[in-house]
Amino acid sequence: MTQQLSHHNWAGELALRLAPVERTLLIRSRGRRSITGALGVPLLLLGVRGARSGLHRAVPLIHTEDEDGHLVLGSHGGRPKHPQWSYDLLCEPRATVTLDGITIPVHASLLTGRERDGRWPLVLDTWPPYETYTRRSGRELRMFLLRPDAHR
Repeated sequence: MTQQLSHHNWAGELALRLAPVERTLLIRSRGRRSITGALGVPLLLLGVRGARSGLHRAVPLIHTEDEDGHLVLGSHGGRPKHPQWSYDLLCEPRATVTLDGITIPVHASLLTGRERDGRWPLVLDTWPPYETYTRRSGRELRMFLLRPDAHR
């Protein structure tokens, strides 16, 4: 049901407006609880450093587990511009992931070409509305692989 509703324009806007509440719940529960998580949507909390401000940002994101880590997409609810956090990761790929009470350092890699194409069906299995967001936004959604970073 949640996925079906997410194909509508208003649902993407609602998700963006809920992001501060989701962020607060995920921070306080250390990645254990969120509104959409309770509805079966797999969320993690991404910690990134702002490229311009240098300040730490916490961003709730839908994720897909991958054999190498976690996949996240910069859908921005289907808006035409890439989300700020994706730009931040391009500038500084070191980040953190908080999920199920654990925070781990990760290294983000932008996936393109065959690497991205090979994982696209996997992320659509997790969240089919990405197809709608791509069409609505008129851009290719940035896909990042967040690999655990054992060096930090």
